[in-house]
Amino acid sequence: MELSATLTETELRQLAAGLVPLRIDLSTDDDSPRWLDVVELVDTELVPDEGFVVAAKAQVSWPERRLLDSFTVPKVAMLVEPTLEATHEGVGLIIKVRCRDIDLRWVPDFVDQRIVGAINERLRKAGVEFRWNLSETLSVEFPQTGSQTNIESIGLDISEASLEVDGHRVTIEGPMEVRVVQAPPRDLAASEQPALPEAGIA
Repeated sequence: MELSATLTETELRQLAAGLVPLRIDLSTDDDSPRWLDVVELVDTELVPDEGFVVAAKAQVSWPERRLLDSFTVPKVAMLVEPTLEATHEGVGLIIKVRCRDIDLRWVPDFVDQRIVGAINERLRKAGVEFRWNLSETLSVEFPQTGSQTNIESIGLDISEASLEVDGHRVTIEGPMEVRVVQAPPRDLAASEQPALPEAGIA
């Protein structure tokens, strides 16, 4: 049995729209509060073999030696990157979000790149990612409700999968293995055995 799940570009746009407004905390214990507010969705694009790029208008709070405090970013690109990883149960899906580029036309290039790097670093430290244990969620077991056989249950397990990102959709596929759980056949107890007719004397 083959399991296949598809997210189309339209569905991903709906997902992105539902995430706005989005605030990402970029603060650490060593500096003043810093964050990035995604305030308006501008555009979306599926990039083959990479992920889903969300372009949006953002407001950044980033106090920086009196040079910067709070400023608007006309367009910030966030890469939503899906990947698969091995788990104890089999396979899991990780969705990571990272800053791809920032358009700060009024800030010198060296500051621009440094802020992009700092925001990326803060995003990684903030753990901006979502995890879904596919094997744990999708593996199921159906118990046998009767008691007339030694079959205890039938299970469906997924332990591996593949992920593909093209220009139109994200597809996850994987084989579902069928598993039958049997108990050792049990003998009927003496009390459960049918009684033999008594021999009569003619």
